[in-house]
Amino acid sequence: HPIMREAGVKVFLYQAGAFNPEPHKKNSKTFTIVRKTYGNLSGLEKSLKDHDKTMEYIADEMNKEGDPKYIITRPGGMEDGESKKKLGVVERANASGYMYIDVAQFALEALPDESLYGTCPMVG
Repeated sequence: HPIMREAGVKVFLYQAGAFNPEPHKKNSKTFTIVRKTYGNLSGLEKSLKDHDKTMEYIADEMNKEGDPKYIITRPGGMEDGESKKKLGVVERANASGYMYIDVAQFALEALPDESLYGTCPMVG
């Protein structure tokens, strides 16, 4: 991230997923079982762990004066297709049914929203 600071990046948006807990927090026991089952069966567990580590790094290291602000979005499962609905911050995301285009639109609208800086919102 020092390169981002030198380049003048103001806001960094990182996209993880709904199976990733907020940095330094844990999913509920039930959700942990679902994540491990799905992650292992789909082959995504290694990627999910990488997201966990990246999110912790961002939260721990990108908070100094002059660092870019960050937003870590955590949408549910995404699919190709036409836009279905405008997405927003939710308490729990669905496992599937979100369109890539709708998640992208949310991300574009989130960038100037200072209330989201330093947060890891679920998107749905």
